[in-house]
Amino acid sequence: MDDRLYREINLEYQKLRDRKERELEERKEELFSALPTLKELEEEISRLGFFAVKEQLAGNHENINSYKQEIYALGEMKKKILVEAGLPDHYLELEYQCEKCEDTGYLPSGNRCDCFKQKLATRLYNMSNLQYVLEKENFQTFDIQVFSQEIIKEEGISPRENMTFILDVVEQFIRNFPKQNDENLLFYGATGLGKTYLSNCIAKELLDQGYTVIYQTAFTFLDILES
Repeated sequence: MDDRLYREINLEYQKLRDRKERELEERKEELFSALPTLKELEEEISRLGFFAVKEQLAGNHENINSYKQEIYALGEMKKKILVEAGLPDHYLELEYQCEKCEDTGYLPSGNRCDCFKQKLATRLYNMSNLQYVLEKENFQTFDIQVFSQEIIKEEGISPRENMTFILDVVEQFIRNFPKQNDENLLFYGATGLGKTYLSNCIAKELLDQGYTVIYQTAFTFLDILES
């Protein structure tokens, strides 16, 4: 994966957080001028929080609970004033587009958040030039009903049974894709049987998981192998 993509997305998150912080400061400035009591409560909470951290660093844990109780009580007073002013009680808190990762793109576990994966997938769609195609050809639009249930004598099964089996293999391939393995898929058959459609379904699933998909014609691919 190109590191440039990650840098672009991380910068996008940083700009988002900066904007949200500016918006919070503007809300505070406007509200504190109208309700100075709120500013006093905010400053007292900050002061007590500073002392609580200081006590914790000094190892004086017996005083920390007392500070926590005071901070909680002041916080409840703040909420009451906000509600009485017709505002939500979280009006003086940072607002996040994504509460799970708090607009960082990463969860506390260190794993990428779903919103990060979505941003990455969108960029990969654009890079692969498959976005328009994948909107129409994916597992959500795949219709098994278009395949006949009539058994083909030479095969011993119907096209629908055959495609159901193929779908099971494909789903297993996608599940195993993150693992180190030598699995590959080769689709063969006459024109119009769904080989390209199914390839696009797989491409979308892998793009959604943040993988890079390179899409080439057989002729170009063979040229690359020859070279």
